Amino acid sequence: MSIIESALGKLRGPAANRQPSGRAQPAAEGIRHGVSAPSYIQWPDSQRAPIDVSVERLQALGLFCPGPDIVRVENEMRPLRREVVGAAQKVNTTTGTPVGPVVAVTSAFAGEGKSFTSLALALSVAAADEHEVLLVDGDCVRQTISTALTDVRDAGFADLLRNETFSPEALCLPTSRPRLRFLPAGAFGRGDLDLFSVDRVTRVCGALARLYEGHLVVIDLPPVLVSDDAATVANAAGQVLLVIRAGQSLQDSVLEAVKAIGESVPVGVVLNDWQPDMLVDKRAYESYSAYNPPA
Repeated sequence: MSIIESALGKLRGPAANRQPSGRAQPAAEGIRHGVSAPSYIQWPDSQRAPIDVSVERLQALGLFCPGPDIVRVENEMRPLRREVVGAAQKVNTTTGTPVGPVVAVTSAFAGEGKSFTSLALALSVAAADEHEVLLVDGDCVRQTISTALTDVRDAGFADLLRNETFSPEALCLPTSRPRLRFLPAGAFGRGDLDLFSVDRVTRVCGALARLYEGHLVVIDLPPVLVSDDAATVANAAGQVLLVIRAGQSLQDSVLEAVKAIGESVPVGVVLNDWQPDMLVDKRAYESYSAYNPPA
């Protein structure tokens, strides 16, 4: 079961000396406050029925955790949401540009919980009822979220890369959560292996950033050590969340994954599937759980 403990902080210094962390760090070191006030997004009229993203359906599809773990996951997503949203509204002092709304979620290898983390973060942002959020399936090969939620014929992220005349507004699908929209992976085949060029990715990420200025775009990417496409998108994003799985991810793999991401991009770490087995962690978690509000 995927349980999240989050830590968002810049892994600084030369790539060879970067060290991952599974504990909370100051948010996005190297970032200072900027301004970006949310504004209402004008969506074109659509006759399409909203995608059902109820917890019950997501559980049935195997995309979300079962009932007993929901409250814990929701509680653990709140600090991650606050850190990510806060960082998006700041300025990257390395580049002098706004961090902006685009958040890329990746991992070193498959099976570490990146898709679950992307979905859980998007749901958390939507539930807070303060910002619009777009969940993007940027894993155009596996298309885990798209296959479960939408028709395989739906245009999406790959189509935006392929054709610059396509409008993101027309492809972002409504969901049963009023503040959440979904952009599927789109059509992708063997002939599209060169689709993720730097120019195309920069153009599409820029268009999504402009559309969601002051809000949030969460892109679920392939594992960064498996796909060069993931690194290209990550380097075009404002910030990156690197998901590592407790007891599974190897430290060398995590360091290699960090190396694949540009030095100027703020990188956060999400420790997934952490369990309070150690006595000190168990006591801390029991104390934390005592503050859960009654159902």
